[in-house]
Amino acid sequence: MRHESQWNWLVSWLADELRLLGGLFNIIQLAVESVMALMLHSLLNMYIVASRYQRTERRFWRKLDNSKTGMDASEVEFKLLNTRSSLNELKIFVKTDEFAKRNE
Repeated sequence: MRHESQWNWLVSWLADELRLLGGLFNIIQLAVESVMALMLHSLLNMYIVASRYQRTERRFWRKLDNSKTGMDASEVEFKLLNTRSSLNELKIFVKTDEFAKRNE
């Protein structure tokens, strides 16, 4: 009888431990899924920002080709790299056509 009660206790203890372990695995799985979702969200945001930057850069070079600056593209690119203008400054720069006004 004593041997049978020890066996029942061992089986119930193992069942409890396995339930706890299963819950732990569920928590770990949720954490991994959350981290992966955040990483995917960050990658998507970086892609969106990069595509907007490329479109803005193409518009900038198109407007520059159409403007009467008297400078070729390599000179302008060198000046922009040296000043390290931000993207917003470039937008304002192109919109106000300040670049053409400075070179007149």
